[in-house]
Amino acid sequence: MSEPKLGLPHRAILLALMAEAREVSNTELKNRWNLTMTKPYRDVLKAEGLIVTDEETRPFRHELTERGWKWCADELSADIPARAGSVGAALYAVLSGVNRYLDREGLALSDLFKAETEITDLEDRIRRAYERLADRPKAWVRLKDLRPLLGNAPRDAVDEVLRQMDGTSDVTIIPDADQKNLTAEDRAAAVRIGNEDNHQMAIGRA
Repeated sequence: MSEPKLGLPHRAILLALMAEAREVSNTELKNRWNLTMTKPYRDVLKAEGLIVTDEETRPFRHELTERGWKWCADELSADIPARAGSVGAALYAVLSGVNRYLDREGLALSDLFKAETEITDLEDRIRRAYERLADRPKAWVRLKDLRPLLGNAPRDAVDEVLRQMDGTSDVTIIPDADQKNLTAEDRAAAVRIGNEDNHQMAIGRA
């Protein structure tokens, strides 16, 4: 299948679906982003294999396909579309910055954009695992001990949630000061934040 040639409305819809990383209804597209998923737009995006639409419900709900995610990933480094205007040009500057960040951190687009419910559920699992290991609030817990308690949660998803939790009002994630005595398990369980591997975390307000 050749690369789709899409107008600005098609691109805007795809990028909104990327940001939400879930099914989004026509109503939500309109109310949150002032985007109208007309039948012609929907037909083009479906014909190109970029979205799937649940037409059994009203309003219709749409979600990116694997090909849609690939289009979004490619769009991060795309040229500014013709007639994008100043706001559109600024958006593509942001997309370019996102692309540089993903390259620098070795992440995929799906590592960055996740459904809010998915992130919230995983954060709750991390917090409950911490409570099982810590003998008091703000006690240091090693990630090598915490990760096994998260079951089959994907490694990249756990890492992304840990990065989002770090630096919030009650979470601190830091490297081990004694780098020489780190075990292989400690190194394997570390989460990369910025340019450092971090091995332990504490949860609790001061």
